[in-house]
Amino acid sequence: MKNTYKKGNPTLIFTLAFIVPFVALVVIYFFTNRRPVELSTALMVVVLLMAIAIFWRNEKIIDRHRDIHEGGVKLVEHEYHQLETLVSLYTILNPRLPLPQTRYWAASPDVLEKLATLVLTKKPRCVVEAGSGISTLVTAYCLQKLGRGKVISFDHDPHYAGRNQKRLVDHGLEAFVEIIVAPVKEVEIEGETWKWYDHTKININQPIDLLFVDGPPRRTQKLARYPAVPLLKKHFSEDITILLDDGDRVEETTTAEMWANELNMKAEHVATEKGAYILEIG
Repeated sequence: MKNTYKKGNPTLIFTLAFIVPFVALVVIYFFTNRRPVELSTALMVVVLLMAIAIFWRNEKIIDRHRDIHEGGVKLVEHEYHQLETLVSLYTILNPRLPLPQTRYWAASPDVLEKLATLVLTKKPRCVVEAGSGISTLVTAYCLQKLGRGKVISFDHDPHYAGRNQKRLVDHGLEAFVEIIVAPVKEVEIEGETWKWYDHTKININQPIDLLFVDGPPRRTQKLARYPAVPLLKKHFSEDITILLDDGDRVEETTTAEMWANELNMKAEHVATEKGAYILEIG
């Protein structure tokens, strides 16, 4: 049950400001012999306390409304930014069909825009993606615009991977993508046991120019996305760029720092909806 007696509760204080003086009036009136003087004094106290209580409560209401207003403005600005970025993304990609839902479990428009920008400016020949989804479509559209390259995307869920493969076919992008079903399994990294995609199922026959990490799910283990770099770094090109989503989470921040130290790279935090890190040489 909600505690209504917590410190600073405006409703409780406002109520007591009326009840206490009223009880005092009753006591004075019925249990004392000095009724006129005490009664008039008590009435003045009641009026004063009521005025103070009303003023105090109005101030609290104004403060609360101000907080609600400021929070609402920030929310509207945030939603507008995501919508604006999504429109920009549609303009860049010019997709044949509507894109699937973004945000929540899927990547947000702003990180997808960062991904598209990296692909179009870096012009990678090989993109590897940990976790398939709308990001796979975005990358494939960008590679199609460049007229070259391929994205290798792996997912632990056969159903989800199959659905993404169908979307790629519907959008006419299957020539630029290879989706691999790679169940999460135990792997060994420098004598320690981790859980990650079964990378033995992944055939990479050219250097990775761009790595986008948005999986596996965080519930897999602590630092669930860390194994991507130790297991794939032997395939990295000299100009490898890494984009890590969900960078506002503590574990992803730790992961980015660990990668930067191991690869002697610079990790830059990007202010997207969920936060992201871009790791580049130099």
